[in-house]
Amino acid sequence: MNDIETLVAELEQLPEVPREKARALVEATLALHRDGLARILELGGAPLREAAVHDGLVSALLALHDLHPLGLAERARAAVERARAELGAAGVHAELVSVENGVVRARVQGAHAEDARGTLGDALWVAAPDAVAVEIEAVGPVVQLRVGA
Repeated sequence: MNDIETLVAELEQLPEVPREKARALVEATLALHRDGLARILELGGAPLREAAVHDGLVSALLALHDLHPLGLAERARAAVERARAELGAAGVHAELVSVENGVVRARVQGAHAEDARGTLGDALWVAAPDAVAVEIEAVGPVVQLRVGA
């Protein structure tokens, strides 16, 4: 994605006429890709759609083109579930807090919660590239104090 972001930033520096022509070309190309992907999904039927959901790259591509068979909340929930095993091994608990207006909110808690933010954030962006934002709260470990003997 960094290459794309770099190219978009460079495009924005062009004078208005070539910049608008480049945008129109990109939009037409994206529309062609979206229509082609939709046709492939239609021709492939349920088995292809099921396989596409479980392929990270294809799943992200479908989400970007608003063709993913699962909604944003379902994909975010699945990403948190997948990340839990890795994070759990490091003593970090992860949970999905909410998905509202395209914003995915999650929480990580534990001794290494701050480090886990990046791991969970990456997993969420891969699963939900169409999210408006991904916000992850990091909470340190819960310490239980015993008063008295």
